[in-house]
Amino acid sequence: MSAIGITFLFIILILGLITLLHVRIRISIHSDLKTLFIGRGRTGILINLTDNTRSILIAGRTIETSTITKEKKPKKKPARTRPFGQILEILPDSFRAVTEYIYSLIKSVVLEEFEVEIKAGFPEPHLTGMAFGYYQASIAAVPFIGEHFKFVPNWNGGSISGTVRTTASIPLYKIIYRTIVLVFQLPLRKLVKLAIGRKVGYQDGTAK
Repeated sequence: MSAIGITFLFIILILGLITLLHVRIRISIHSDLKTLFIGRGRTGILINLTDNTRSILIAGRTIETSTITKEKKPKKKPARTRPFGQILEILPDSFRAVTEYIYSLIKSVVLEEFEVEIKAGFPEPHLTGMAFGYYQASIAAVPFIGEHFKFVPNWNGGSISGTVRTTASIPLYKIIYRTIVLVFQLPLRKLVKLAIGRKVGYQDGTAK
Protein backbone atom coordinates (compact mmCIF):
# COMPACT_ATOMS: atom_id res chain seq x y z
CA MET A 1 0.00 0.00 0.00
CA SER A 2 1.29 3.46 -0.90
CA ALA A 3 2.11 6.16 1.63
CA ILE A 4 -0.91 8.17 0.44
CA GLY A 5 -3.21 5.20 1.04
CA ILE A 6 -1.82 4.62 4.53
CA THR A 7 -2.21 8.31 5.37
CA PHE A 8 -5.78 8.29 4.09
CA LEU A 9 -6.68 5.21 6.16
CA PHE A 10 -5.03 6.79 9.22
CA ILE A 11 -7.12 9.95 8.80
CA ILE A 12 -10.30 7.89 8.41
CA LEU A 13 -9.41 5.94 11.57
CA ILE A 14 -8.82 9.14 13.56
CA LEU A 15 -12.09 10.66 12.35
CA GLY A 16 -13.90 7.43 13.24
CA LEU A 17 -12.47 7.47 16.76
CA ILE A 18 -13.44 11.13 17.18
CA THR A 19 -17.06 10.32 16.34
CA LEU A 20 -17.10 7.83 19.22
CA LEU A 21 -16.45 10.63 21.71
CA HIS A 22 -19.31 12.00 23.75
CA VAL A 23 -20.36 15.64 23.61
CA ARG A 24 -21.20 16.79 27.14
CA ILE A 25 -23.72 19.39 28.23
CA ARG A 26 -23.20 20.59 31.78
CA ILE A 27 -25.65 22.93 33.50
CA SER A 28 -24.81 24.55 36.82
CA ILE A 29 -27.26 26.79 38.63
CA HIS A 30 -26.18 28.58 41.81
CA SER A 31 -27.89 31.35 43.69
CA ASP A 32 -25.62 33.95 42.08
CA LEU A 33 -24.20 32.11 39.04
CA LYS A 34 -25.75 30.19 36.16
CA THR A 35 -23.58 28.52 33.52
CA LEU A 36 -23.95 26.20 30.55
CA PHE A 37 -20.98 24.21 29.20
CA ILE A 38 -20.96 22.32 25.90
CA GLY A 39 -17.88 20.35 24.94
CA ARG A 40 -15.59 17.55 25.91
CA GLY A 41 -13.65 17.41 29.16
CA ARG A 42 -12.29 20.89 29.81
CA THR A 43 -12.51 21.96 26.17
CA GLY A 44 -15.61 23.58 24.78
CA ILE A 45 -17.88 26.60 25.04
CA LEU A 46 -18.86 28.04 28.42
CA ILE A 47 -21.88 30.32 28.50
CA ASN A 48 -22.33 32.46 31.59
CA LEU A 49 -26.07 33.12 31.77
CA THR A 50 -25.61 35.51 34.69
CA ASP A 51 -23.52 38.17 32.94
CA ASN A 52 -24.33 37.08 29.35
CA THR A 53 -20.79 36.15 28.28
CA ARG A 54 -19.49 33.34 26.11
CA SER A 55 -16.00 31.84 26.58
CA ILE A 56 -14.02 29.37 24.49
CA LEU A 57 -12.03 26.96 26.65
CA ILE A 58 -9.18 24.70 25.59
CA ALA A 59 -7.83 22.33 28.26
CA GLY A 60 -9.40 24.54 30.93
CA ARG A 61 -7.74 27.74 29.68
CA THR A 62 -9.90 30.61 28.47
CA ILE A 63 -8.90 31.48 24.91
CA GLU A 64 -11.55 34.08 24.17
CA THR A 65 -14.44 35.71 26.01
CA SER A 66 -17.15 37.77 24.35
CA THR A 67 -20.41 39.35 25.36
CA ILE A 68 -23.62 37.86 24.05
CA THR A 69 -25.27 40.84 22.41
CA LYS A 70 -28.80 41.16 21.23
CA GLU A 71 -29.36 40.74 17.53
CA LYS A 72 -29.49 43.91 15.54
CA LYS A 73 -32.71 44.72 13.80
CA PRO A 74 -32.47 43.48 10.23
CA LYS A 75 -32.64 45.96 7.41
CA LYS A 76 -35.94 46.32 5.66
CA LYS A 77 -36.24 43.97 2.72
CA PRO A 78 -38.79 43.95 -0.08
CA ALA A 79 -42.07 42.50 1.10
CA ARG A 80 -42.50 38.85 0.23
CA THR A 81 -45.43 36.51 0.50
CA ARG A 82 -45.49 32.85 1.45
CA PRO A 83 -48.66 31.03 0.34
CA PHE A 84 -50.40 29.37 3.26
CA GLY A 85 -51.12 26.34 1.09
CA GLN A 86 -47.40 25.68 0.64
CA ILE A 87 -46.88 25.89 4.40
CA LEU A 88 -49.62 23.32 5.01
CA GLU A 89 -48.14 21.11 2.31
CA ILE A 90 -44.71 20.76 3.91
CA LEU A 91 -45.78 21.01 7.56
CA PRO A 92 -46.64 17.31 8.20
CA ASP A 93 -43.38 15.92 6.73
CA SER A 94 -41.26 18.60 8.40
CA PHE A 95 -42.94 18.14 11.78
CA ARG A 96 -42.56 14.35 11.63
CA ALA A 97 -38.88 14.57 10.62
CA VAL A 98 -37.98 17.09 13.32
CA THR A 99 -39.93 15.15 15.97
CA GLU A 100 -38.13 11.91 15.10
CA TYR A 101 -34.81 13.77 15.15
CA ILE A 102 -35.36 15.23 18.62
CA TYR A 103 -36.76 11.95 19.99
CA SER A 104 -33.80 9.94 18.66
CA LEU A 105 -31.30 12.37 20.22
CA ILE A 106 -33.13 12.28 23.56
CA LYS A 107 -32.97 8.46 23.54
CA SER A 108 -29.22 8.68 22.98
CA VAL A 109 -28.60 11.04 25.91
CA VAL A 110 -26.80 9.59 28.92
CA LEU A 111 -27.39 11.35 32.24
CA GLU A 112 -24.00 11.31 33.97
CA GLU A 113 -24.63 13.64 36.88
CA PHE A 114 -27.58 15.15 38.69
CA GLU A 115 -27.14 16.83 42.04
CA VAL A 116 -29.33 19.21 44.00
CA GLU A 117 -28.06 20.91 47.13
CA ILE A 118 -30.34 23.08 49.24
CA LYS A 119 -29.20 25.14 52.18
CA ALA A 120 -32.19 26.27 54.18
CA GLY A 121 -33.38 27.13 57.62
CA PHE A 122 -36.52 28.18 59.47
CA PRO A 123 -36.89 31.13 61.86
CA GLU A 124 -37.27 28.59 64.67
CA PRO A 125 -34.24 26.29 65.04
CA HIS A 126 -36.35 23.34 66.15
CA LEU A 127 -38.21 23.41 62.80
CA THR A 128 -34.87 23.33 61.01
CA GLY A 129 -33.90 20.37 63.14
CA MET A 130 -37.13 18.56 62.29
CA ALA A 131 -36.61 19.14 58.56
CA PHE A 132 -33.04 17.87 58.79
CA GLY A 133 -34.23 14.85 60.74
CA TYR A 134 -36.78 14.01 58.05
CA TYR A 135 -34.02 14.33 55.44
CA GLN A 136 -31.74 11.96 57.35
CA ALA A 137 -34.56 9.45 57.72
CA SER A 138 -35.31 9.67 53.97
CA ILE A 139 -31.75 8.96 52.87
CA ALA A 140 -31.52 6.10 55.36
CA ALA A 141 -34.62 4.53 53.83
CA VAL A 142 -33.78 5.42 50.22
CA PRO A 143 -30.00 5.89 49.73
CA PHE A 144 -30.61 7.05 46.16
CA ILE A 145 -31.99 10.32 47.55
CA GLY A 146 -28.77 11.04 49.41
CA GLU A 147 -26.71 10.46 46.28
CA HIS A 148 -28.49 13.17 44.31
CA PHE A 149 -30.15 15.42 46.85
CA LYS A 150 -28.36 17.15 49.73
CA PHE A 151 -29.94 19.25 52.44
CA VAL A 152 -27.66 21.53 54.46
CA PRO A 153 -29.41 23.07 57.49
CA ASN A 154 -28.90 26.73 58.30
CA TRP A 155 -29.30 27.22 62.04
CA ASN A 156 -28.97 31.02 61.87
CA GLY A 157 -32.53 31.79 60.84
CA GLY A 158 -34.93 31.66 57.94
CA SER A 159 -33.19 31.44 54.58
CA ILE A 160 -32.98 29.29 51.49
CA SER A 161 -30.40 28.95 48.73
CA GLY A 162 -29.43 26.14 46.48
CA THR A 163 -27.34 24.65 43.71
CA VAL A 164 -28.30 22.40 40.82
CA ARG A 165 -25.69 20.55 38.75
CA THR A 166 -26.46 18.21 35.91
CA THR A 167 -24.34 16.71 33.16
CA ALA A 168 -25.61 14.82 30.12
CA SER A 169 -23.69 13.40 27.18
CA ILE A 170 -24.45 12.13 23.71
CA PRO A 171 -22.16 10.27 21.27
CA LEU A 172 -20.94 12.52 18.46
CA TYR A 173 -21.66 9.89 15.81
CA LYS A 174 -25.31 9.86 16.89
CA ILE A 175 -25.58 13.60 16.30
CA ILE A 176 -23.89 13.32 12.89
CA TYR A 177 -25.94 10.31 11.79
CA ARG A 178 -29.31 11.65 12.93
CA THR A 179 -28.58 15.05 11.37
CA ILE A 180 -27.82 13.41 8.02
CA VAL A 181 -31.05 11.42 8.28
CA LEU A 182 -32.95 14.62 9.11
CA VAL A 183 -31.54 16.40 6.05
CA PHE A 184 -32.74 13.61 3.75
CA GLN A 185 -36.15 13.42 5.41
CA LEU A 186 -36.92 17.14 5.19
CA PRO A 187 -38.41 18.55 1.97
CA LEU A 188 -35.42 20.87 1.63
CA ARG A 189 -36.26 22.18 -1.83
CA LYS A 190 -39.71 23.25 -0.74
CA LEU A 191 -38.37 24.68 2.52
CA VAL A 192 -35.81 26.82 0.70
CA LYS A 193 -38.42 28.01 -1.78
CA LEU A 194 -40.77 28.87 1.07
CA ALA A 195 -38.02 30.65 3.03
CA ILE A 196 -37.16 32.82 0.03
CA GLY A 197 -40.82 33.60 -0.55
CA ARG A 198 -42.26 35.51 -3.45
CA LYS A 199 -42.23 39.24 -3.97
CA VAL A 200 -45.54 40.93 -3.28
CA GLY A 201 -47.16 41.91 -6.54
CA TYR A 202 -45.51 39.13 -8.53
CA GLN A 203 -46.78 35.70 -9.44
CA ASP A 204 -45.01 33.07 -11.50
CA GLY A 205 -42.33 35.60 -12.46
CA THR A 206 -44.74 38.15 -13.87
CA ALA A 207 -46.28 41.27 -12.37
CA LYS A 208 -49.91 41.06 -11.38
